[in-house]
Amino acid sequence: MLNRPLDDLFVLNTLAKMNAGNPPTFLAGLVDANKTAVVGYSMGGYGALNVAGVGVNQAAVNMVPGGQLAIRQTGNPAYAASSDPRIRAIVALAPWGGPVFDAEGLKGLKVPALFIVGSADTVAGYANVQRFFEQAIHSDRYLLVFQNGAHNIAVNPTPLIATTRLPDYQHYQEPVWDNTRCNNLNQHIITAFLGIQLKGLAYQSYLDVATPALGLELSHRASQ
Repeated sequence: MLNRPLDDLFVLNTLAKMNAGNPPTFLAGLVDANKTAVVGYSMGGYGALNVAGVGVNQAAVNMVPGGQLAIRQTGNPAYAASSDPRIRAIVALAPWGGPVFDAEGLKGLKVPALFIVGSADTVAGYANVQRFFEQAIHSDRYLLVFQNGAHNIAVNPTPLIATTRLPDYQHYQEPVWDNTRCNNLNQHIITAFLGIQLKGLAYQSYLDVATPALGLELSHRASQ
């Protein structure tokens, strides 16, 4: 909970340095760190939210020994100072954080956001992600819902070793949706969203395909 957002910022700073090419790197001149999106799944979604302005509450601070998580808490000047203007958007897939993000913290999200969740998610909790979407009132945000999908709406293909035991297999396999179809739909919507937010492309029409006929629901709320 503490290190994940700090790692996100470390990676962003490292990519910016690699782009500068001093010393020379394979990414020299290829990275525009000033137009960054943070994409995270499950606890990665927690990290994406926190690094983009959603501070944790006191209950979260109490979870980490020594009060160390206070540096990522809503209202802490050190947390406000860590805000990075290079982060222009986030994509949070089934983001965890129900116990640690409250309405006040969610007001801190001011960059565009795409939330993705299954309506039967019992790990991150569908109701929690829906609440994030509703309470992040200062973000221009979307909510993509896979009807009857569980927590595994963003997983990679099941590795061969995990096919030998049912509990391991279930960790990777979405029980209702085909994994490849999930990935294809996610790729479509995320590419359109980031094309709009990071590159200013006229991709809005590509977001209009999410309909109940596909088993999807896509909602949008403008920032206040």
